[in-house]
Amino acid sequence: MARFLRFQLYGDPGRSHYSPLHADIEVADAPALGYGQPVRVGDEGEDPARWPEYVVAHLLHLKQEADALMPGRNHIIYEVYLARPEQWPLFDVPESFKQVSEGDELW
Repeated sequence: MARFLRFQLYGDPGRSHYSPLHADIEVADAPALGYGQPVRVGDEGEDPARWPEYVVAHLLHLKQEADALMPGRNHIIYEVYLARPEQWPLFDVPESFKQVSEGDELW
């Protein structure tokens, strides 16, 4: 099953709007990106040091989508939600992250 990384950019700190930031990227494994981690996103062939930097603003989302090129087959999408660094201080910790963090403390 093919796997793709999809970057979504939040339009506001309320997380009510987001839009695709980059074309989907085929990957072999799930991305190792954590909440609050800086990430650079850009196109191959360009110097990664010049790519714009963003901040991971939510937990990784995983979903399956139908493969448009192969009817009857699905692929996995790893969705990473990002914020612009200048907006990052205005973001609250999402409720789902608080629940996961609280659950971790039980172990």
